Amino acid sequence: MNSETLHRHSMLRVWLPRALGPILLIWILSRVELRQTATAIGQISLTSAFIAYFVFIPSITIRAFRWRIFLSNHPIRIGFWEIFWVYVFSIFLGILTPGRIGEFAKTYHLQRKGMSLGEALTSVILDRAFDLIFLLIAGGIMMLAVFRETSFGERFITILGLGAALFGCIACLLIFKRTRSLVKSVLERLFSIERIAKLKQTILELIEGLKTLRFASIFLAAALTCLAWMFNYYSIYLFATALDLSISYWQILGIASACSLLMLVPISILGVGTRDALLIAVLAQYGISAEKALALSALWLSLMIWSAIVCSLSYLTPAAKFEWRSAYSEQKGDANSQD
Repeated sequence: MNSETLHRHSMLRVWLPRALGPILLIWILSRVELRQTATAIGQISLTSAFIAYFVFIPSITIRAFRWRIFLSNHPIRIGFWEIFWVYVFSIFLGILTPGRIGEFAKTYHLQRKGMSLGEALTSVILDRAFDLIFLLIAGGIMMLAVFRETSFGERFITILGLGAALFGCIACLLIFKRTRSLVKSVLERLFSIERIAKLKQTILELIEGLKTLRFASIFLAAALTCLAWMFNYYSIYLFATALDLSISYWQILGIASACSLLMLVPISILGVGTRDALLIAVLAQYGISAEKALALSALWLSLMIWSAIVCSLSYLTPAAKFEWRSAYSEQKGDANSQD
């Protein structure tokens, strides 16, 4: 098997599962009145849309400041604007990659600044963990509130069905000889002596980095996380209000958190299909039609695309090439030569 065929197969493994979301969306579109959805979107006021499309900027700024807190205990000092544009660029990469794994590009930038892998991972993992914890808490509370009247038997059957589906997928993968060989090859590479030693060193550095955290920093980071996501989901609330959905801001915050968690699963592109299905299912509990739920999902998708376009401006900064240090040193050198 040549390299081109291997590359094609690897691309299929990455992108084929993500076709599940668009397929689900096609099925949803076949069962709703699209004219009603288009009419609802057309009634959005320009003022609401303008505010919604720019509210995410304070959210990114707050999250960048939170990341700076995680870096404050390290002797290497990084300016806020450098942190901001690197953070924006990582968000741009996250939107383009499955599970937002592109946000870990911040690790590479920190290594170029002189940090070890473990030290760099500490701040990036903390930054990611605070977001995930918030989404789990907010989304979990909302799901419990929405389905609180569901009987124990229905919940048990649902959990059992999901577990059986997961077990079936794993079993099907292991049936095929090629899959078994691939798993074996990956495990052999992951657990080689050299990799184990490097992994051990990285984990030790990560633990040491976590030890430097102070309670005040954790509390401030938690507060900033809540504030950032409240700004972020205020955009969704503005769209919901413009669509005349009878739902509060706090309910939108919980529902949006649950949707964001679902969108981390790499079975769709920008949450297409999966977000629509969850919004339709949850908003139906509040008497909201599938057409209006689909309109809200479409506006959310447009917000994500707009955010990606704005974040792509970071490509024009040194952050995109991870050359911030050299860029600043060249400016300093030019200033010295002029003197």
